[in-house]
Amino acid sequence: MSVSNEEEKQLIQLFRDVKQLCDDTPFMFDMRRDFYATAMTEDSNYRFTFGQDFIKKQPKNGQPETIINLNEVDKNATIEQSSGNSSKSMEVNSYFYGLAKMAKSFAAERGVTNVSAKWIYSQWYHETGGFTSELQASNHNLGGLTQITPNDSPQPDGNCYYMEFDTFEDYARYFGHYLGYYKEDGIDGATTLYEYLVALKHGGYFGDSLDNYYGNCKYIFENTNFGD
Repeated sequence: MSVSNEEEKQLIQLFRDVKQLCDDTPFMFDMRRDFYATAMTEDSNYRFTFGQDFIKKQPKNGQPETIINLNEVDKNATIEQSSGNSSKSMEVNSYFYGLAKMAKSFAAERGVTNVSAKWIYSQWYHETGGFTSELQASNHNLGGLTQITPNDSPQPDGNCYYMEFDTFEDYARYFGHYLGYYKEDGIDGATTLYEYLVALKHGGYFGDSLDNYYGNCKYIFENTNFGD
């Protein structure tokens, strides 16, 4: 399938972003072999295969795939070099970023004054798959928070139930206050995204490995143009 110059630029830039991610987090990918990664887009309608010298874009709707041979393109000429926020590959969702700032202020009410709204946003983005999950849409639950009281949202892999909130604002308030419970895990002393997630992991917030969870949140954190 032929590709336009613009699509070629986007795919090669994506390759660069993922290669940088591989360099930063070697535990996530092995560039000595082909690997799969899902595009970090709102619709997530594509799966990408990255090789040493090619990129394959596979639409999930069965449409023809796109293949670019990196040996046949001039990467330096094809992609304009940039720096600063302009090089960020994902635009922030201003509504949810505003909620993350709200959650930060509520965390401060519980003595957690050091948490960054950008950390919270990156975590929520990861938890919801770019704010597209069924749970966030039906329960206004951006972080998979659970309860033991039965409701209509049982965990598929646990014995608890996903909490339901009337609005995202209610969730942001609860989440901010909830972070106060992790002071004994060191969250109030965190100075980086990594230290923030270490505290949450220590307190049992997520079951995923710290390396994997952090790697995903770090990618979002470093590639989102927050605009401030």
